[in-house]
Amino acid sequence: MIVPLARTRRNLGVLTVLTAGAGLTGAPLWTVLVLALTCLAIPAVVGLHGGPALVRTLLLGAATPQAIPQTTPRTRPTDLRRREEELV
Repeated sequence: MIVPLARTRRNLGVLTVLTAGAGLTGAPLWTVLVLALTCLAIPAVVGLHGGPALVRTLLLGAATPQAIPQTTPRTRPTDLRRREEELV
């Protein structure tokens, strides 16, 4: 199962905030260490899966045009109506 990069980036951010919060509030040392190691493990696993380019995209955001999701639909509803009319 492949996890979307946006979800991985969100999880990394949440774990980073939790690590900082645990360190600042005086949580047990083992809790802070486990959270910090998890934060370090996420980019390592992403690197094993997709290489340095994917880690760069994870940490820096959508650095390449291929990584930017399309926000507009490829086919507009009016185009679909025209195609339906042509078929009838």
